[in-house]
Amino acid sequence: MTFSKQEKKYMKKALALAGKGLGKVSPNPMVGAIVVKNDKIVGRGYHKSYGKPHAEVNALADAGDNAKGATIYVSLEPCNHYGKTPPCTEQIIKAGITKVVYAIDDPNPIMNECTGRQALEQAGIEVVSGLLENEAKRINEKFLKYIQTKRPYITLKMASTINGKIADRVGHSKWISNSKSREKVQFLRYSHDAIMVGIGTVLMDNPSLTVRYQDKKKDITKIIMDKNVDIPINAKLFESKDKVIIVSNRKLMNSQKVKELQKNGTDFIFSDVSAGIFDIDFVLEQFADRRIASVLVEGGSKLANSFLTAGIIDKMFLFLAPKIIADNKAIPVFYSDAEQLIENTTQLNLISVEHLGDDLLVEYNLR
Repeated sequence: MTFSKQEKKYMKKALALAGKGLGKVSPNPMVGAIVVKNDKIVGRGYHKSYGKPHAEVNALADAGDNAKGATIYVSLEPCNHYGKTPPCTEQIIKAGITKVVYAIDDPNPIMNECTGRQALEQAGIEVVSGLLENEAKRINEKFLKYIQTKRPYITLKMASTINGKIADRVGHSKWISNSKSREKVQFLRYSHDAIMVGIGTVLMDNPSLTVRYQDKKKDITKIIMDKNVDIPINAKLFESKDKVIIVSNRKLMNSQKVKELQKNGTDFIFSDVSAGIFDIDFVLEQFADRRIASVLVEGGSKLANSFLTAGIIDKMFLFLAPKIIADNKAIPVFYSDAEQLIENTTQLNLISVEHLGDDLLVEYNLR
């Protein structure tokens, strides 16, 4: 279907509004809505926070009586089910909207019995979809992966010298990247539900793993991959009120240290371990059960390589610093003892390159 320049303008505004929900609405999608009557915007709204009114409801409230006989542009198909809020379709019908234009279908399985589109059309409302579909999918790529697969979206973040080293031979990495890159990392943390690191990173750097993005505050889940429960009881990451999940060997679930950590509020996921590797599919399923829709994996190199080998990385952000560590024992981005020939390399799809001072941020899709 062909859309007019004006219709695209309205949907772009709805998508821009949707982006305001970044870091606040997960595991729900980010959604924006614009109400238009007689070629004039009379209402705007977006989903502001998980469990709060959806974009359509906020836009209709903003439009008031002007919603009657108007068109609403929404970045996602209006919901038609009861959750923490009533169905948006009911509000749209009640407000007297005569046309609904949305970007992408809602893939939530709960919509299978009667979709938002079906409910609206049964009420005599004209419904059109597919406007700026690709743009809408990019905004909600984490939600779409989570709701369709019941697995979280996995983003790998690594900072490296131009010759592929993330730390020197003794593990020191402060600071390979510059302050602008580190600020960008805070944005990435803010846009995900959880941060993950391996136990080696905790033991070497003792990080806090907090979110410090501008003046915005956010509770985030900290995930530590620690098969031997080597994490110190007094690690800095325990100092905040953020939830901590330790993924560990099922054989240790009754150990005294585990009981002590659990008593202090630490959550555990116990997995089988084979040849030193977790049952990663089981672990991801456990994350999804905890409503974790996206995970930012921050290293180290063995953890990064295990996720790469498992084929579960969706996106990679590589911060490249104009530095060289000319030491073959320095730590690489991906650490593995396995042999790999050129014909077996992993192919990445380049999305963007951004200058951050002297650093470069390269964004890749792996799926």
